[in-house]
Parts: sequence; C-alpha cells; structure tokens
Amino acid sequence: MWAGAAAVLLAGAIAVACFPTVPPGSAQHAQATPTTHGPAAPVAAKSAAAGEISRAGAPLRLVYPGAGADIAIHPLTPTAAELTAGEVDPPQTQDAYWLTNYGRPGAGSTDTTFLISHRWVGQDAPFNRIGNVAKAGDRFTLSTQNGVLDLAVSTVTTFDKATLNTAPIWNAVPGRVVIITCDLRDPWGKNTVITADPTLHRP
Repeated sequence: MWAGAAAVLLAGAIAVACFPTVPPGSAQHAQATPTTHGPAAPVAAKSAAAGEISRAGAPLRLVYPGAGADIAIHPLTPTAAELTAGEVDPPQTQDAYWLTNYGRPGAGSTDTTFLISHRWVGQDAPFNRIGNVAKAGDRFTLSTQNGVLDLAVSTVTTFDKATLNTAPIWNAVPGRVVIITCDLRDPWGKNTVITADPTLHRP
C-alpha cells in the first residue's frame, strides 16, 4: 500500500486525497511556469578545489548513500487547476518527481527545487529509508542534465499535510532542494520535509 507524498483532508468529506500540497497558484514564485526554466548561464567556479559549477538543469537521479537509495527522478508539471487547488497527485511509483513549475538545481538557479515521492506501507521503498534516517548533515547527490550536484541536508521537519501549502518551505531560495514525502508514523496526516543546500558542484 502506498502512502501519498502528502495528504490533504477534504473539508466536509470523508475521503482523503493523497496529494502533495502546494501553494495555490504558486504566486510567490516568479517563475511558476515551465517556460521560464531555460538553462541558466554558467558562473565562475567556487574555488579550484570545488571545480567548475555545473549549470542549473533538470534533475535526473538522486543517490542518498546513508539510506542506500538510488532513485530515478521524473519531471512532473502541475496543471493550472492543480496549482489553483493546491493539490498535485504524483504517480504511484517508488521513483521521485520534480515539480517543473519551480526551480532547477545548479549554478544560476533562481528558485527552490522541489522533489516529491510516495512512501510505501508494508514494503521497502527508497523513500521509506530516506524518511526514516535523514538527518541534518547528511550528504547526497543529484545528477542533472548538466552535471552532478553534491548537497548537504540542512533540516528534517514534520509538517501537517493540511497546512503544508502555507509552510515556509515554499519560499524561493535559489539552489535549495526540498524533498517532500509522507511521515509513516502518520502517513495521512503528516509530511516529512527535507531541505538541502549545495556543497560542491561538479561538471
């Protein structure tokens, strides 16, 4: 049984919608349409030790060694109706999904990158392990169309699903990556949210 990447209790109904909750209209993000996300211009290297910074690009794979997770990332573009409703239904797979209406990770990023995925009840899944072990200071990598990004976890926080769309995680922070998945202790009521920031960019 899958547990949604986020769940919203519908007022006045008994159904539970298993959706990640996003800000209605995503108005606080200036680039909330896919057409604004062209490759960013290259910037200078951080330092000789860090090497060149790869340009911002679509994320393709997440490798989280501390959780033994190696996960494909697929693009997912919320429709105008989904953004207005503040609900996006990710496919019921064990892969991760990148919300294309927001940021791309890498040099020249102008917005936060959001990755969402389900956790699964009663069976192993990559995001079960990530959600169980993630802690500040963990390192993981994102492979993008332009290179490999090294990131460090900054925070691991639990949010109520019903109020997730007003949480500060939706603030536009260039270069930041936010991972949203269920909290298996309360999969229909709470979310585990992991924020991470780049430490090293490799071409």
